[in-house]
Amino acid sequence: MNNSHLIHAIENHPDQPSIFFFCCTHGNEVAGLKAIDQLFENLYELTDYIKANIYGILGNEKAYQLNMRYLDRDLNRIWTKENLLQVDQKMENDHEFSELKSLYELIEEKAKDKNGELYFIDLHTTSSKSKPFIVMNDSLKNIKFASSLGISVIIGVERFINGSMLDFFNERGYVSFAFEGGSHDDRDAIYAIENFCIKILLQTESLAQHGIHVMEKKTKLQPSTFYEMKYRHRLENKDEFYMLEGYKNFQPIKKGENLAVHNHKTIKSPGDFTIFMPLYQEQGEDGFFFIKSISNFKLKLISVLRKSKFQKLLLPHQNVTSKDQNTIIVNKLKTKPFHLQLLHLLGFRKRRNINGKKAEYRRNERYPQPVKDWLN
Repeated sequence: MNNSHLIHAIENHPDQPSIFFFCCTHGNEVAGLKAIDQLFENLYELTDYIKANIYGILGNEKAYQLNMRYLDRDLNRIWTKENLLQVDQKMENDHEFSELKSLYELIEEKAKDKNGELYFIDLHTTSSKSKPFIVMNDSLKNIKFASSLGISVIIGVERFINGSMLDFFNERGYVSFAFEGGSHDDRDAIYAIENFCIKILLQTESLAQHGIHVMEKKTKLQPSTFYEMKYRHRLENKDEFYMLEGYKNFQPIKKGENLAVHNHKTIKSPGDFTIFMPLYQEQGEDGFFFIKSISNFKLKLISVLRKSKFQKLLLPHQNVTSKDQNTIIVNKLKTKPFHLQLLHLLGFRKRRNINGKKAEYRRNERYPQPVKDWLN
């Protein structure tokens, strides 16, 4: 299969793990591409010591050529089953759907004969100054995998953002997340992304002993710190938004602090938070986020509760109905704030309003789906 999105590949046995590294999902974030090139330059010299199938994939090809985030719409907001089932019709008037189709066909082709674990890692940079971090859905599989990568990890993105690549594959039971290596114009972001990719190879045990020895000279595994996403400041296409100067990722902010101007209205912080991903570029659907740290005790509590056979007993039966182990229907009129906190502890973060009175909550605690069932 000839697909221009595939820029690097090392293929071994289908029973071994398969790691898909994506870059330029946003075309102006070129550090990921440079990092993947450097990574594979080293890997091609270690092919005899690689115990995995490793792919480097270019995301929004046309946007990359034009150095734009996207042409018609954000490619990282259209990864849904519904869009993929209708992609032939939608791509006639919208460029990003043609990129979506080509990417999905490539991934499907490479994944369909694999029996080992699949991992999907989307590599990004940010418009503001930042230390490296991971953004991912809240699932035990994701949390366990990321816990020893030595990175700041933000969970709960599925509560606020739909249609991301990481969400599509995590919903199907795979480890999947985005890694942000630093700001767009920071040369260190290239090395941060390459080192992170090496950590992924170490964590997935994709290297034989000599390969481990070579790569551990560049980086090592260590404990991560975790945060929870609490708020997203959403932007519409025609909105006028200006982020006040001087904010950077993981910066503490105080209640009442002026943050931005949105459609000529000053936006103030409603409480004490940590600001996350403030927008300092023209294109984007997210003005900023608020996050808060998660203690090790809370992480252990999350694991214990979700593994418990009695977790259903914790839900308020008078206003919650279970459809299956990963989907519940909640009566919004009877739901208290502590009920929502409990739902989040159990992983039920993704919400869909059914009507004015009820909402469906879903979580991503499921076994991997076979490739043939991805769109069923």
